[in-house]
Amino acid sequence: MTSIDRRARRSIAAAALLLVALLGGVLPGPAAAVTLGRISGTVTGPGGVPVPGAEVDAWQRDGNDYGYVETTSDGSYTIFGLNPGTYVVEFYPPDGSGLVPELYDDAPYSSPTEVVVVAGLTTSGIDAELSEGGSISGTVTTPEGISPWDLVVTATNGTASGIAWEVGVDGSYSIDALPAGDYIVTFDFWAPLGLVPELYDDVRMPLAATPVTVVATEDTGGIDATLGPCTSPADFFDVMASNPFCADIDWLITEEITTGYSDGGYHPTSAVTRAAMAAFLYRLAGSPAQTPLAPGTCVFSDVCAGHPFESAIVWIDGEGIAGGYKDGTYRPGAKVSRQAMASFLYKMAGEPSWFWSPFPPEFCDFIYTDVCGNQFLEEIMWLSFTGIAGGYGDGGFHPASPVSRQAMASFLTGFQMNQEMDELFGLTVSSLGAGFGSESERWSKELARSHAG
Repeated sequence: MTSIDRRARRSIAAAALLLVALLGGVLPGPAAAVTLGRISGTVTGPGGVPVPGAEVDAWQRDGNDYGYVETTSDGSYTIFGLNPGTYVVEFYPPDGSGLVPELYDDAPYSSPTEVVVVAGLTTSGIDAELSEGGSISGTVTTPEGISPWDLVVTATNGTASGIAWEVGVDGSYSIDALPAGDYIVTFDFWAPLGLVPELYDDVRMPLAATPVTVVATEDTGGIDATLGPCTSPADFFDVMASNPFCADIDWLITEEITTGYSDGGYHPTSAVTRAAMAAFLYRLAGSPAQTPLAPGTCVFSDVCAGHPFESAIVWIDGEGIAGGYKDGTYRPGAKVSRQAMASFLYKMAGEPSWFWSPFPPEFCDFIYTDVCGNQFLEEIMWLSFTGIAGGYGDGGFHPASPVSRQAMASFLTGFQMNQEMDELFGLTVSSLGAGFGSESERWSKELARSHAG
Protein backbone atom coordinates (compact mmCIF):
# COMPACT_ATOMS: atom_id res chain seq x y z
CA MET A 1 0.00 0.00 0.00
CA THR A 2 1.32 3.46 -0.84
CA SER A 3 -0.35 4.58 2.31
CA ILE A 4 2.15 3.40 4.87
CA ASP A 5 3.66 6.69 6.02
CA ARG A 6 7.40 7.24 6.12
CA ARG A 7 7.67 6.37 9.81
CA ALA A 8 5.93 3.04 9.31
CA ARG A 9 7.83 2.30 6.09
CA ARG A 10 11.15 2.99 7.82
CA SER A 11 10.14 0.70 10.68
CA ILE A 12 9.34 -2.09 8.22
CA ALA A 13 12.70 -1.65 6.53
CA ALA A 14 14.46 -1.67 9.88
CA ALA A 15 12.59 -4.84 10.83
CA ALA A 16 13.66 -6.47 7.56
CA LEU A 17 17.28 -5.59 8.23
CA LEU A 18 17.04 -6.96 11.74
CA LEU A 19 15.52 -10.15 10.37
CA VAL A 20 18.35 -10.55 7.89
CA ALA A 21 20.89 -10.08 10.66
CA LEU A 22 19.11 -12.68 12.76
CA LEU A 23 18.94 -15.14 9.90
CA GLY A 24 22.64 -15.28 9.26
CA GLY A 25 24.43 -12.03 9.81
CA VAL A 26 24.61 -11.10 6.14
CA LEU A 27 25.00 -7.43 7.00
CA PRO A 28 28.69 -6.48 6.68
CA GLY A 29 30.52 -5.69 9.90
CA PRO A 30 32.52 -2.49 10.44
CA ALA A 31 35.75 -4.18 9.36
CA ALA A 32 34.30 -5.76 6.21
CA ALA A 33 36.00 -4.63 2.99
CA VAL A 34 32.97 -3.68 0.89
CA THR A 35 33.01 -1.25 -2.04
CA LEU A 36 29.73 0.65 -1.88
CA GLY A 37 27.66 2.45 -4.48
CA ARG A 38 25.27 5.42 -4.61
CA ILE A 39 21.92 6.46 -6.05
CA SER A 40 21.22 10.07 -7.04
CA GLY A 41 18.55 12.10 -8.74
CA THR A 42 16.10 14.97 -8.43
CA VAL A 43 12.57 15.22 -7.08
CA THR A 44 10.24 17.80 -8.62
CA GLY A 45 6.57 18.62 -8.43
CA PRO A 46 4.06 19.84 -11.05
CA GLY A 47 5.75 22.08 -13.62
CA GLY A 48 9.20 20.81 -12.69
CA VAL A 49 9.38 22.83 -9.46
CA PRO A 50 12.03 21.35 -7.10
CA VAL A 51 10.71 19.64 -3.97
CA PRO A 52 13.07 20.18 -1.02
CA GLY A 53 12.66 18.08 2.12
CA ALA A 54 11.27 15.04 0.31
CA GLU A 55 12.42 11.69 1.68
CA VAL A 56 13.91 9.19 -0.73
CA ASP A 57 14.13 5.57 0.42
CA ALA A 58 16.08 2.79 -1.29
CA TRP A 59 15.68 -0.79 -0.14
CA GLN A 60 16.47 -4.26 -1.37
CA ARG A 61 13.55 -6.66 -1.62
CA ASP A 62 15.53 -9.41 0.08
CA GLY A 63 16.10 -7.09 3.04
CA ASN A 64 19.90 -6.98 2.77
CA ASP A 65 20.29 -3.21 2.61
CA TYR A 66 18.37 0.02 3.11
CA GLY A 67 19.16 3.72 2.90
CA TYR A 68 17.34 7.04 2.87
CA VAL A 69 18.02 10.74 2.59
CA GLU A 70 16.10 14.03 2.23
CA THR A 71 16.29 16.22 -0.86
CA THR A 72 18.17 19.51 -0.71
CA SER A 73 16.84 22.98 -1.58
CA ASP A 74 17.12 22.28 -5.31
CA GLY A 75 15.32 18.94 -5.01
CA SER A 76 18.46 16.84 -5.54
CA TYR A 77 19.60 13.90 -3.45
CA THR A 78 22.30 11.25 -3.17
CA ILE A 79 22.01 8.08 -1.10
CA PHE A 80 25.50 6.92 -0.13
CA GLY A 81 26.81 3.64 1.25
CA LEU A 82 24.66 1.12 -0.61
CA ASN A 83 25.76 -2.46 -1.14
CA PRO A 84 25.83 -3.51 -4.81
CA GLY A 85 22.56 -4.98 -6.00
CA THR A 86 19.06 -3.99 -7.06
CA TYR A 87 16.90 -1.55 -5.10
CA VAL A 88 13.33 -0.29 -4.95
CA VAL A 89 13.33 3.50 -4.67
CA GLU A 90 10.43 5.39 -3.07
CA PHE A 91 9.76 9.11 -2.95
CA TYR A 92 7.85 10.68 -0.04
CA PRO A 93 7.00 14.39 -0.33
CA PRO A 94 7.06 16.64 2.75
CA ASP A 95 3.98 16.54 4.97
CA GLY A 96 1.43 19.13 3.96
CA SER A 97 2.70 19.46 0.38
CA GLY A 98 -0.35 17.75 -1.11
CA LEU A 99 1.91 15.71 -3.37
CA VAL A 100 1.43 11.97 -3.85
CA PRO A 101 4.22 9.52 -2.87
CA GLU A 102 5.37 7.19 -5.61
CA LEU A 103 7.92 4.58 -6.64
CA TYR A 104 10.67 5.22 -9.16
CA ASP A 105 9.36 5.28 -12.73
CA ASP A 106 5.88 5.75 -11.23
CA ALA A 107 5.64 1.97 -11.08
CA PRO A 108 2.96 0.06 -9.16
CA TYR A 109 3.91 -1.48 -5.84
CA SER A 110 3.07 -4.92 -7.20
CA SER A 111 5.85 -4.66 -9.83
CA PRO A 112 8.37 -1.92 -8.98
CA THR A 113 11.09 -0.83 -11.40
CA GLU A 114 14.31 -1.79 -9.65
CA VAL A 115 17.46 0.33 -9.71
CA VAL A 116 20.87 -1.34 -10.11
CA VAL A 117 23.70 -0.21 -7.82
CA VAL A 118 27.28 -1.00 -8.89
CA ALA A 119 30.25 -1.01 -6.53
CA GLY A 120 32.18 2.27 -6.56
CA LEU A 121 29.74 4.01 -8.95
CA THR A 122 26.78 6.39 -8.78
CA THR A 123 23.53 5.33 -10.43
CA SER A 124 22.25 8.75 -11.44
CA GLY A 125 19.10 10.06 -13.04
CA ILE A 126 16.76 8.29 -10.63
CA ASP A 127 14.28 11.14 -10.73
CA ALA A 128 10.66 11.62 -9.78
CA GLU A 129 8.04 14.18 -10.77
CA LEU A 130 5.40 13.97 -8.07
CA SER A 131 1.80 14.80 -8.90
CA GLU A 132 -0.66 16.71 -6.78
CA GLY A 133 -3.29 14.56 -5.14
CA GLY A 134 -6.78 15.22 -3.93
CA SER A 135 -8.06 15.32 -0.37
CA ILE A 136 -10.93 14.26 1.86
CA SER A 137 -12.14 16.52 4.64
CA GLY A 138 -14.98 16.80 7.10
CA THR A 139 -15.96 17.04 10.74
CA VAL A 140 -16.38 14.36 13.38
CA THR A 141 -18.89 15.15 16.13
CA THR A 142 -18.47 13.49 19.52
CA PRO A 143 -20.54 13.69 22.71
CA GLU A 144 -19.82 16.53 25.08
CA GLY A 145 -16.80 15.85 27.25
CA ILE A 146 -15.02 13.56 24.76
CA SER A 147 -12.09 15.23 23.01
CA PRO A 148 -11.80 14.77 19.23
CA TRP A 149 -8.03 14.63 19.66
CA ASP A 150 -8.24 10.90 20.31
CA LEU A 151 -9.95 10.29 16.97
CA VAL A 152 -8.23 8.83 13.91
CA VAL A 153 -9.71 9.09 10.42
CA THR A 154 -8.36 6.86 7.66
CA ALA A 155 -9.07 6.49 3.95
CA THR A 156 -8.04 3.49 1.85
CA ASN A 157 -8.74 2.02 -1.55
CA GLY A 158 -6.43 -0.98 -1.49
CA THR A 159 -3.53 0.60 -3.39
CA ALA A 160 -3.31 3.90 -1.55
CA SER A 161 -4.45 5.28 1.75
CA GLY A 162 -4.01 8.18 4.10
CA ILE A 163 -4.60 9.13 7.69
CA ALA A 164 -5.55 12.31 9.52
CA TRP A 165 -2.83 12.30 12.14
CA GLU A 166 -4.49 15.19 13.98
CA VAL A 167 -8.17 16.05 14.39
CA GLY A 168 -8.92 19.64 15.38
CA VAL A 169 -10.49 20.63 18.67
CA ASP A 170 -13.67 21.27 16.67
CA GLY A 171 -13.54 17.77 15.17
CA SER A 172 -12.34 18.93 11.76
CA TYR A 173 -9.91 16.80 9.78
CA SER A 174 -8.30 16.60 6.36
CA ILE A 175 -6.48 13.78 4.56
CA ASP A 176 -4.43 15.03 1.64
CA ALA A 177 -2.05 13.66 -0.98
CA LEU A 178 -4.51 10.98 -2.10
CA PRO A 179 -4.34 9.64 -5.66
CA ALA A 180 -7.62 9.86 -7.56
CA GLY A 181 -10.00 6.99 -6.84
CA ASP A 182 -12.75 5.69 -4.56
CA TYR A 183 -11.96 5.31 -0.86
CA ILE A 184 -13.44 3.71 2.23
CA VAL A 185 -13.28 6.19 5.12
CA THR A 186 -13.11 4.94 8.70
CA PHE A 187 -13.69 6.93 11.89
CA ASP A 188 -11.94 5.32 14.81
CA PHE A 189 -9.93 6.05 17.98
CA TRP A 190 -6.37 5.82 19.20
CA ALA A 191 -7.65 4.58 22.56
CA PRO A 192 -11.03 3.25 23.75
CA LEU A 193 -13.48 6.11 24.33
CA GLY A 194 -16.74 4.25 24.89
CA LEU A 195 -17.94 5.29 21.42
CA VAL A 196 -18.89 3.14 18.45
CA PRO A 197 -16.46 3.46 15.48
CA GLU A 198 -17.96 3.60 12.01
CA LEU A 199 -17.34 3.84 8.29
CA TYR A 200 -18.79 6.50 6.05
CA ASP A 201 -21.81 6.83 5.85
CA ASP A 202 -22.88 5.58 9.34
CA VAL A 203 -22.19 1.88 8.77
CA ARG A 204 -20.04 -0.70 10.50
CA MET A 205 -18.41 -2.74 7.71
CA PRO A 206 -16.74 -1.98 4.33
CA LEU A 207 -19.26 -3.68 2.02
CA ALA A 208 -22.00 -1.43 3.36
CA ALA A 209 -19.88 1.75 3.29
CA THR A 210 -20.47 4.60 0.85
CA PRO A 211 -17.29 5.06 -1.25
CA VAL A 212 -15.79 8.55 -1.25
CA THR A 213 -14.51 9.68 -4.65
CA VAL A 214 -11.27 11.66 -4.75
CA VAL A 215 -10.35 13.82 -7.76
CA ALA A 216 -6.77 15.01 -8.22
CA THR A 217 -6.14 18.62 -7.07
CA GLU A 218 -9.64 18.83 -5.55
CA ASP A 219 -11.01 18.48 -2.02
CA THR A 220 -13.93 16.15 -1.37
CA GLY A 221 -15.50 17.86 1.62
CA GLY A 222 -18.43 17.15 3.87
CA ILE A 223 -17.36 13.61 4.74
CA ASP A 224 -18.69 13.90 8.27
CA ALA A 225 -19.51 11.50 11.07
CA THR A 226 -21.36 11.67 14.37
CA LEU A 227 -20.07 9.13 16.84
CA GLY A 228 -22.24 8.09 19.75
CA PRO A 229 -21.79 5.96 22.85
CA CYS A 230 -22.06 2.21 22.83
CA THR A 231 -25.59 1.48 24.08
CA SER A 232 -26.99 -1.76 22.64
CA PRO A 233 -25.12 -4.07 25.01
CA ALA A 234 -26.99 -2.35 27.84
CA ASP A 235 -29.41 -5.21 27.23
CA PHE A 236 -26.73 -7.26 28.95
CA PHE A 237 -26.47 -6.42 32.62
CA ASP A 238 -22.73 -7.14 32.59
CA VAL A 239 -21.61 -5.04 29.57
CA MET A 240 -21.28 -1.33 30.27
CA ALA A 241 -20.56 1.40 27.72
CA SER A 242 -17.16 1.81 29.38
CA ASN A 243 -16.16 -1.74 28.48
CA PRO A 244 -13.33 -1.49 25.88
CA PHE A 245 -15.04 -4.26 23.90
CA CYS A 246 -18.52 -2.74 24.04
CA ALA A 247 -18.64 -1.77 20.35
CA ASP A 248 -17.43 -5.21 19.28
CA ILE A 249 -20.07 -6.96 21.40
CA ASP A 250 -22.65 -4.54 20.02
CA TRP A 251 -21.75 -5.63 16.48
CA LEU A 252 -22.15 -9.30 17.39
CA ILE A 253 -25.63 -8.55 18.69
CA THR A 254 -26.59 -6.54 15.60
CA GLU A 255 -25.45 -9.36 13.31
CA GLU A 256 -27.18 -11.99 15.49
CA ILE A 257 -23.91 -13.79 16.03
CA THR A 258 -24.61 -13.89 19.75
CA THR A 259 -27.66 -13.59 21.96
CA GLY A 260 -25.99 -13.97 25.32
CA TYR A 261 -27.07 -16.16 28.21
CA SER A 262 -30.51 -16.89 29.65
CA ASP A 263 -29.67 -14.88 32.78
CA GLY A 264 -29.51 -11.70 30.68
CA GLY A 265 -25.74 -11.46 30.66
CA TYR A 266 -23.05 -11.75 28.02
CA HIS A 267 -20.44 -13.01 30.50
CA PRO A 268 -17.66 -10.96 28.83
CA THR A 269 -14.73 -12.33 30.83
CA SER A 270 -15.80 -15.98 30.64
CA ALA A 271 -13.68 -18.24 28.47
CA VAL A 272 -14.93 -19.25 25.03
CA THR A 273 -15.58 -22.97 24.72
CA ARG A 274 -14.97 -25.03 21.59
CA ALA A 275 -18.73 -25.38 21.15
CA ALA A 276 -19.31 -21.64 21.44
CA MET A 277 -16.39 -20.96 19.13
CA ALA A 278 -17.94 -23.22 16.49
CA ALA A 279 -21.24 -21.37 16.88
CA PHE A 280 -19.61 -17.93 16.56
CA LEU A 281 -17.75 -18.83 13.38
CA TYR A 282 -20.73 -20.71 11.92
CA ARG A 283 -23.01 -17.70 12.38
CA LEU A 284 -20.32 -15.34 11.09
CA ALA A 285 -20.25 -17.45 7.92
CA GLY A 286 -24.02 -17.02 7.54
CA SER A 287 -25.13 -20.30 9.14
CA PRO A 288 -24.76 -22.44 5.98
CA ALA A 289 -27.34 -25.21 5.71
CA GLN A 290 -26.10 -28.56 7.05
CA THR A 291 -27.52 -32.03 6.58
CA PRO A 292 -28.65 -33.21 10.05
CA LEU A 293 -26.92 -36.24 11.47
CA ALA A 294 -29.00 -39.37 11.24
CA PRO A 295 -30.50 -40.45 14.57
CA GLY A 296 -27.98 -42.41 16.61
CA THR A 297 -24.96 -41.22 14.58
CA CYS A 298 -22.14 -38.94 15.66
CA VAL A 299 -19.61 -36.66 13.99
CA PHE A 300 -17.39 -37.07 17.06
CA SER A 301 -17.87 -39.48 19.92
CA ASP A 302 -19.12 -36.60 22.09
CA VAL A 303 -21.12 -34.75 19.40
CA CYS A 304 -24.03 -36.84 18.19
CA ALA A 305 -27.38 -36.20 16.51
CA GLY A 306 -29.41 -33.74 18.54
CA HIS A 307 -26.41 -32.02 20.13
CA PRO A 308 -27.29 -28.32 20.68
CA PHE A 309 -24.27 -27.25 18.58
CA GLU A 310 -24.57 -30.06 16.05
CA SER A 311 -24.83 -27.91 12.89
CA ALA A 312 -22.00 -25.59 13.89
CA ILE A 313 -19.62 -28.40 14.82
CA VAL A 314 -20.45 -30.42 11.70
CA TRP A 315 -19.79 -27.31 9.63
CA ILE A 316 -16.50 -26.34 11.29
CA ASP A 317 -15.23 -29.88 10.92
CA GLY A 318 -16.31 -30.13 7.30
CA GLU A 319 -14.60 -26.83 6.46
CA GLY A 320 -11.36 -28.03 8.00
CA ILE A 321 -11.28 -25.11 10.43
CA ALA A 322 -11.26 -27.26 13.56
CA GLY A 323 -11.24 -30.99 13.94
CA GLY A 324 -11.28 -33.37 16.84
CA TYR A 325 -8.72 -35.00 19.08
CA LYS A 326 -6.88 -38.28 18.54
CA ASP A 327 -9.30 -40.05 20.86
CA GLY A 328 -12.20 -39.20 18.54
CA THR A 329 -13.66 -36.47 20.72
CA TYR A 330 -14.38 -32.84 19.92
CA ARG A 331 -14.51 -31.71 23.56
CA PRO A 332 -17.16 -29.01 23.10
CA GLY A 333 -16.80 -27.79 26.68
CA ALA A 334 -13.02 -27.29 26.50
CA LYS A 335 -11.68 -23.72 26.57
CA VAL A 336 -10.24 -22.18 23.40
CA SER A 337 -6.72 -20.75 23.72
CA ARG A 338 -5.51 -17.62 21.94
CA GLN A 339 -3.16 -19.69 19.78
CA ALA A 340 -5.98 -22.04 18.78
CA MET A 341 -8.18 -19.08 17.88
CA ALA A 342 -5.37 -17.75 15.67
CA SER A 343 -5.34 -21.10 13.90
CA PHE A 344 -9.13 -21.24 13.48
CA LEU A 345 -9.35 -17.74 11.98
CA TYR A 346 -6.32 -18.29 9.75
CA LYS A 347 -7.93 -21.43 8.31
CA MET A 348 -11.28 -19.68 7.97
CA ALA A 349 -9.52 -16.97 5.94
CA GLY A 350 -8.23 -19.69 3.62
CA GLU A 351 -4.63 -19.61 4.89
CA PRO A 352 -3.89 -16.43 2.91
CA SER A 353 -1.13 -16.98 0.36
CA TRP A 354 0.17 -13.41 0.70
CA PHE A 355 1.43 -14.05 4.18
CA TRP A 356 5.08 -14.73 4.87
CA SER A 357 4.95 -18.51 4.94
CA PRO A 358 6.60 -20.18 6.64
CA PHE A 359 7.28 -17.40 9.09
CA PRO A 360 11.02 -17.37 9.95
CA PRO A 361 11.32 -18.73 13.50
CA GLU A 362 14.42 -16.59 14.05
CA PHE A 363 12.14 -13.57 13.86
CA CYS A 364 9.73 -14.86 16.50
CA ASP A 365 10.64 -12.59 19.40
CA PHE A 366 10.70 -9.36 17.39
CA ILE A 367 6.92 -9.00 17.77
CA TYR A 368 6.14 -11.01 20.92
CA THR A 369 8.28 -12.37 23.72
CA ASP A 370 6.53 -15.71 24.19
CA VAL A 371 5.87 -17.31 20.79
CA CYS A 372 9.28 -18.76 19.86
CA GLY A 373 8.91 -22.45 19.13
CA ASN A 374 5.13 -22.24 19.14
CA GLN A 375 3.46 -24.63 16.69
CA PHE A 376 1.05 -21.83 15.75
CA LEU A 377 3.73 -19.17 15.16
CA GLU A 378 2.64 -18.46 11.59
CA GLU A 379 -1.02 -18.16 12.54
CA ILE A 380 -0.24 -15.86 15.48
CA MET A 381 1.90 -13.59 13.31
CA TRP A 382 -0.86 -13.43 10.69
CA LEU A 383 -3.34 -12.42 13.40
CA SER A 384 -0.96 -9.66 14.47
CA PHE A 385 0.06 -8.42 11.01
CA THR A 386 -3.58 -8.04 9.96
CA GLY A 387 -4.34 -6.13 13.16
CA ILE A 388 -7.05 -8.58 14.20
CA ALA A 389 -5.37 -9.04 17.57
CA GLY A 390 -2.51 -7.47 19.46
CA GLY A 391 -0.54 -8.54 22.48
CA TYR A 392 -0.41 -7.65 26.14
CA GLY A 393 1.30 -4.83 27.96
CA ASP A 394 4.13 -7.13 28.99
CA GLY A 395 5.12 -7.72 25.36
CA GLY A 396 3.70 -11.22 25.16
CA PHE A 397 0.90 -12.74 23.12
CA HIS A 398 -0.04 -15.21 25.88
CA PRO A 399 -0.72 -17.98 23.36
CA ALA A 400 -1.95 -20.55 25.87
CA SER A 401 -4.31 -18.19 27.69
CA PRO A 402 -8.02 -18.81 27.11
CA VAL A 403 -9.92 -16.43 24.84
CA SER A 404 -12.52 -14.43 26.73
CA ARG A 405 -15.93 -13.82 25.18
CA GLN A 406 -15.22 -10.09 24.94
CA ALA A 407 -11.89 -10.69 23.20
CA MET A 408 -13.70 -13.10 20.87
CA ALA A 409 -15.98 -10.24 19.87
CA SER A 410 -12.93 -8.15 19.02
CA PHE A 411 -11.35 -10.97 17.00
CA LEU A 412 -14.52 -11.46 14.97
CA THR A 413 -15.08 -7.80 14.14
CA GLY A 414 -11.45 -7.47 13.08
CA PHE A 415 -11.66 -10.64 11.03
CA GLN A 416 -14.83 -9.52 9.25
CA MET A 417 -13.31 -6.12 8.48
CA ASN A 418 -10.32 -7.84 6.88
CA GLN A 419 -12.47 -10.16 4.81
CA GLU A 420 -14.64 -7.36 3.46
CA MET A 421 -11.67 -5.12 2.64
CA ASP A 422 -10.11 -8.06 0.86
CA GLU A 423 -13.31 -8.60 -1.11
CA LEU A 424 -13.40 -4.93 -2.12
CA PHE A 425 -9.76 -4.27 -2.84
CA GLY A 426 -7.72 -7.43 -2.39
CA LEU A 427 -6.39 -5.67 0.70
CA THR A 428 -5.11 -8.07 3.32
CA VAL A 429 -2.80 -6.01 5.52
CA SER A 430 -3.76 -2.76 7.20
CA SER A 431 -1.03 -0.34 8.18
CA LEU A 432 -3.19 0.76 11.10
CA GLY A 433 -4.64 -2.55 12.20
CA ALA A 434 -7.81 -3.86 10.74
CA GLY A 435 -11.26 -4.22 12.16
CA PHE A 436 -12.80 -1.91 14.71
CA GLY A 437 -9.91 -0.15 16.29
CA SER A 438 -6.46 0.86 15.24
CA GLU A 439 -3.59 -1.32 16.42
CA SER A 440 -3.22 1.13 19.31
CA GLU A 441 -6.78 0.49 20.40
CA ARG A 442 -6.42 -3.26 20.09
CA TRP A 443 -3.34 -3.22 22.29
CA SER A 444 -5.25 -1.06 24.77
CA LYS A 445 -8.08 -3.56 24.73
CA GLU A 446 -5.74 -6.45 25.36
CA LEU A 447 -4.18 -4.53 28.23
CA ALA A 448 -7.63 -3.83 29.67
CA ARG A 449 -8.47 -7.52 29.37
CA SER A 450 -5.28 -8.49 31.19
CA HIS A 451 -6.27 -6.24 34.10
CA ALA A 452 -9.82 -7.60 34.02
CA GLY A 453 -8.59 -11.19 34.30
